[in-house]
Amino acid sequence: MPWRALLRLVDFPAILTHWASADLTSGGPELDAQATHESRGAEFGRKAILRVLSTGRATIPDVHDLAWFDHGSASQENGTAWGGDTDRNFFEALRMTGMPNSPMRRLLPHLGESDWIDIGPILPGKGQVRVERGAYGPCSVGLVKPPEVRDLMRYLTFYSTGIDSQNIGYNLLAAGAKSILARMAVFRRPGVFVAFVSSDSE
Repeated sequence: MPWRALLRLVDFPAILTHWASADLTSGGPELDAQATHESRGAEFGRKAILRVLSTGRATIPDVHDLAWFDHGSASQENGTAWGGDTDRNFFEALRMTGMPNSPMRRLLPHLGESDWIDIGPILPGKGQVRVERGAYGPCSVGLVKPPEVRDLMRYLTFYSTGIDSQNIGYNLLAAGAKSILARMAVFRRPGVFVAFVSSDSE
């Protein structure tokens, strides 16, 4: 599967609460090499929901699959997707601008980084739920909390004007990120993030 990426507003409590009462144990047919992104996303997302509801932990691959599942099953106005080598090179250049503790590092973590974020109890009797941010193997997961969005916007604006920016920040904002980040300003509850997820099988 070629490289692809998604920037999306993801409400993890809403996803897990909505699907908790659904029968997710009986999936569709087995996936083969000809399966579409949509069918793969639905199946991987279904399995990720089952794991998170069972363990209370959403690992990097789980968060990746939940974001794509949400994009395929809910409003796509809250997300924008990219794919291919040109876009991958663009985002790798943007990733390299992220110094430790910068807003960009939370959106585009470096390989080997990992931290866990507590989003609180989702279902009665299930305890706390945690989601993992970081980059491991073919998957990268960035998560930006609502209070961090303003700093991220400032960072992207700076990298749209810097002499060495190559319009990186501007290009990301123009590609759909600006409206998504602006929409994030209305959310203040735990478990809602601006998520950037990417994967590459190569």
